[in-house]
Amino acid sequence: GLNPDYRLFEADINIYGVALKASLWINFFNNMMNSNLKLEKEGFVIFEKPIDKARNGIAFFLAMYKKIESNENTIIIKGLKDAGYLPLKVPISREIVELGIPIQTI
Repeated sequence: GLNPDYRLFEADINIYGVALKASLWINFFNNMMNSNLKLEKEGFVIFEKPIDKARNGIAFFLAMYKKIESNENTIIIKGLKDAGYLPLKVPISREIVELGIPIQTI
């Protein structure tokens, strides 16, 4: 089946002094959609974290995320207050950033 990926937004961030690109993606499946945080280093995805999921067609899910920021070793996903878990803080280990090993995506 069709499985389009949609990048909501991205931001250039700096963690442990390393320049990274953080992005929030929506992945669509048959009747569900998932949000995923991805971190890229030199064009390769080195970290991916599922954030949430919802039934297809729920417009709020697509509108609730607003931006990505970083603070020292943490990525912060900001959005609407109605989404109870935002802002969401995702700590990133130094090893992930310094080793920068590309992950396999299915």
